[in-house]
Amino acid sequence: MSSELEGACSEYVAPLNAVDLKLYHDPDVLFGPGCVYPAASVGRFASHWRLPLITGGAVAAGFSRKREHYSTTVRTGPSAPKLGAFVSHLHAHFNWSARAVLLYVDRKTDDRPYYFTVEGVYQELQDGNNLTVTVHIYSPRRAAPTPPSTS
Repeated sequence: MSSELEGACSEYVAPLNAVDLKLYHDPDVLFGPGCVYPAASVGRFASHWRLPLITGGAVAAGFSRKREHYSTTVRTGPSAPKLGAFVSHLHAHFNWSARAVLLYVDRKTDDRPYYFTVEGVYQELQDGNNLTVTVHIYSPRRAAPTPPSTS
């Protein structure tokens, strides 16, 4: 079953399909969803059912909270905390110790992949390196209309 609705991640469809799968087919494992918000609700159900959830997505740092909500979630893809650890290692290796700036686009109309990716880097740098970390959310402005040609 799919966690998508009309080709896009769906917070509505994913948990309903997970419940239907459990109720009517009693699977041994769930695969996906890959998007953060649908994976969050399905991951909570899977933990409640003690059913493994294997996903290539779910990059957000919150999925590392195994005891709270995601005890059976297994991420096979990248995770924001691991990316944060890598960036922290780079800072230590090159002795970048003064400041870090994180710049990203946060379109709150999608699954917010840039936000969740930067989240792990922000948390790691904020917590582990005694750095001053500043976040700037890039919000592109609409380009000014081109004036009509006078020729």
